[in-house]
Amino acid sequence: MYMAMQNWKSLLMPYEQAVEELKVKLKSIRKEYRKRNEYSPIEFVTGRVKEVSSLLEKANKFEIPLDRVGEEMEDIAGIRIMCQFVDDIDTVIELIRARKDMQILYEKDYVRLNQVLSEVFIRFEDDVSLYLYADLLPVWD
Repeated sequence: MYMAMQNWKSLLMPYEQAVEELKVKLKSIRKEYRKRNEYSPIEFVTGRVKEVSSLLEKANKFEIPLDRVGEEMEDIAGIRIMCQFVDDIDTVIELIRARKDMQILYEKDYVRLNQVLSEVFIRFEDDVSLYLYADLLPVWD
């Protein structure tokens, strides 16, 4: 049992590091806009790495062998960027596209389909891939 948990921790460590690093980078972008007294397209940033129990459940559901979870499961980790306006999502995607330390592998633009989410699957440093979600914050009257 101890060995199994160590294996999971080893698998998840690069994802945890990538999530933390991306959160810092994206929050820094927001901070730079605000330092220049400019409107920031990034309202706030959160991130997560799936719990082992969630990974096991999903692997079982989709019949992914446990030794292939890292290669076959795309949503082990994710970053959520909250934006106020649809145009902000486009701006954030362009900011990511311009970076040299990230590569967009594919995009799904749910905003144009009347949903409030844009999803980007990116490859980060050291070949760690994760989802990046850009959501709209509800605008209250």
